[in-house]
Amino acid sequence: MNGPIGYVHKRRQRKLAMWTEGARQYLKLRMSQPTRNGKPPYLFVEPAIIDEFMDKLRHSSGFGNSARLAIHQSFTGELMELMRRKNRTAAIVRRAARIPQAVLAEILSNQSYQPSRELALLLVFALRLRLHEADKLLARAGYALTHESAQDVVLEYFLRLHVYHIGHINEVLWRLELPPLIYTPATVAADAAEC
Repeated sequence: MNGPIGYVHKRRQRKLAMWTEGARQYLKLRMSQPTRNGKPPYLFVEPAIIDEFMDKLRHSSGFGNSARLAIHQSFTGELMELMRRKNRTAAIVRRAARIPQAVLAEILSNQSYQPSRELALLLVFALRLRLHEADKLLARAGYALTHESAQDVVLEYFLRLHVYHIGHINEVLWRLELPPLIYTPATVAADAAEC
């Protein structure tokens, strides 16, 4: 390939090769870390425990009723707050996460919506969240990134690098022979499980 298109293709291939090698090294580092007393190095705190603590803090005398809390009780509330803070419209988030419009509309209209793990991770990358923001959003859905899963370690690597393009991430996951990050509707997943 000659010309500007060939140059862009070669540049993209070099970048993907660099990310793949970096992810492979990060994966080796994280997966080889010892665990403490048989527990993974990344501990997960249940959202209910956080909510109970924040309720106690909210009702304590020194907190004040006029203070605005950045704590939201649901995944949907947290998602909407992050969309507002990051100045991302629903259309932008939907396209970046590669999910159907009806799914995002359902999430935003239902305060008690419980997303699948893959959907929550896709929204993390669509919102271009930093690692601590991603942990918070995932915790609201009841999930966490662990160092026990190779896919999670690679996803954490991309969050630390601030690389959010789902296509690039999936290509690196494919090169490392890990499952890609894609949205599968619950009905399709249930049908596949029955076969």
